[in-house]
Amino acid sequence: MNKDIKLSDIKFSNIKDSPALITAIISLFIIAVLALSIFYISDIFKIKGEIEIARDEYKQNCERIVSLQKVRALYNTLAAEKEMLDEMLPETADVYIVMQHIYDLCDEYNVEVVSMDTPVLSATYTTETSITLSISGTYNNIISFIDHFTREKAIHRVEKVNIGDMAENSIRQADIVIVALSV
Repeated sequence: MNKDIKLSDIKFSNIKDSPALITAIISLFIIAVLALSIFYISDIFKIKGEIEIARDEYKQNCERIVSLQKVRALYNTLAAEKEMLDEMLPETADVYIVMQHIYDLCDEYNVEVVSMDTPVLSATYTTETSITLSISGTYNNIISFIDHFTREKAIHRVEKVNIGDMAENSIRQADIVIVALSV
């Protein structure tokens, strides 16, 4: 005898007279609330753990960002230094470009090129273009011409200077060895 109970069969007016039924309903309600609470509390602890993991990752990422900013600053500094050094040591010491530069400087400082010889010497990390030059001009013009190489961005080394005695019209002859460095 299976009897199905329908909601309409229950007389709610009689419930207040049955403390066992009220206790059972309240107990079921409390058990359901506790079960839901435990479920949500476990979710809260799980979410709290995920937040802690995310917070640790965030802290590590912040440290990485600071480290990358330092690397970027160092890179920018090194790039600026490299650019400056590239100007000082050009990539190539094309003999004809160096010779033309010297001819232009001779015109600028009003000295005349008597002769020019340009053998290329090789060093470990740089190429040295040695230029043997004979020029003529006034003493002040020759000294100004030589001084110009100490103020250039590109690295030139004046290896030898031999200024001869004064000839006619205050003109002197100078034999100079200039070494132009390049990479």
